[in-house]
Amino acid sequence: MLTLSDVAAAFSTWHIARAAGLTAYLLLFTVTASGLLQSLRLIDAKHRPRLARLHQKSLYSLLLFTLLHALILLFDKHVSFSLADVLIPYWSDAYSWPLALGILAFYALLTIAITTVPAIIKLSGAKLWRYAHYLAFPAYWLALYHGFTLGSDSGNKFVLALYAVTGGLTACLTLLRIGYSLKKRGYYDADTARGR
Repeated sequence: MLTLSDVAAAFSTWHIARAAGLTAYLLLFTVTASGLLQSLRLIDAKHRPRLARLHQKSLYSLLLFTLLHALILLFDKHVSFSLADVLIPYWSDAYSWPLALGILAFYALLTIAITTVPAIIKLSGAKLWRYAHYLAFPAYWLALYHGFTLGSDSGNKFVLALYAVTGGLTACLTLLRIGYSLKKRGYYDADTARGR
């Protein structure tokens, strides 16, 4: 019979941290892309409630996998991270920039998650929710940088392709969102853009 200790012996903390980090990144892409698609109104109205549920549930799953990614390193025998190393930017001497940017991305996402709680929205209003959501843009790019520069799988062609495709899609959706906002506010006119 397979026991929990057999499973734990088969997977090192480093393997778990890597898997949790890549899973968290994919969830972050899902959260970011679904949020951008919602704001762009590119999805048919009958499918938007499903997209909204995907967006919200992915955010909470993302936070759990990110915590697993960071906290499992406390038990790794090869790197000696303390709780402060994985929770406080620049505390650790090792990998200071990439590690700190990953931690900052987590706190930005945590801020977004807290401001999406209905009781918080009721207390603070939708404006705080909207401003907190602007943190999603830097959080995504900080997390991508963290994974690309610090992730031990960054040399893997599949992972590099994953980062390139998801980063490219996110960049395209972000540019569309910026254009949509400028047009909505009257800063962009198609005739002016064509030089007429």
